[in-house]
Amino acid sequence: HSYLPKLRDDDEQKAQEIALTRAEIETANDVIFERIELERDDGIWVYEVEFIKDGMEYSTEIKADDGTVKSWEVEKKD
Repeated sequence: HSYLPKLRDDDEQKAQEIALTRAEIETANDVIFERIELERDDGIWVYEVEFIKDGMEYSTEIKADDGTVKSWEVEKKD
């Protein structure tokens, strides 16, 4: 059977902070978060975080159990 990660109320906030740190963005000013969602991917719980800053679109998967960045994509927004 599947297990759920130990979730706290601030986990989505922590996922946002990890994503911004990875993008080398110091504050969330002018950042548009399009998606923050907890999903199971290949048996691992991950936060999918998508956001836009300065015409660039960032997409990442962050492991819910330890905050490790599992995938990372950046592209210019059309």
